[in-house]
Amino acid sequence: MVRIVKDDMFENTAPHSVLMHQVNCLGVAGAGIAQEIKNRYSGWFEAYSEHCKQYAPSALLGSFHVYDVPGIDIKICSVFGQIEIGKEHQQTDYNAWKTALPEIVLQLETRHAAGDVWTVRAPYRIGCDIGGGDWNVMKDLFEYYAGYSPVDFVFYQQCGEC
Repeated sequence: MVRIVKDDMFENTAPHSVLMHQVNCLGVAGAGIAQEIKNRYSGWFEAYSEHCKQYAPSALLGSFHVYDVPGIDIKICSVFGQIEIGKEHQQTDYNAWKTALPEIVLQLETRHAAGDVWTVRAPYRIGCDIGGGDWNVMKDLFEYYAGYSPVDFVFYQQCGEC
């Protein structure tokens, strides 16, 4: 199921939450949700940037990195949905998302079937503001993959976006 709520995705984060966001393949987290996660969750940035150093950027595109936040029941799912950074042209790669989303859903469905239910929390317009993607395209992708799955995707629209 795909839902859009008006709230802060970082506030009152329930246990068994997956915080999903788009990242670049360069190991840079200097803006947007990636920077917010870097500031809030110690250790995430180091794990993400170390993961990026192990692969060529083109090899990361369409994959994802999961970081278990120490001491709390939250995972951060960083989807490599863009190779570079910058606003001069669209960075979000829809094909990367078409590769990553089915695998993410499959992993969550497997957990769900075993009674381990996780909710995906993501920013409203993921991949669209800084990444330059089209929300209608991104929303359609999530609705397609969530449409046949028990996995819940909740998109958080900040009050300034309401």
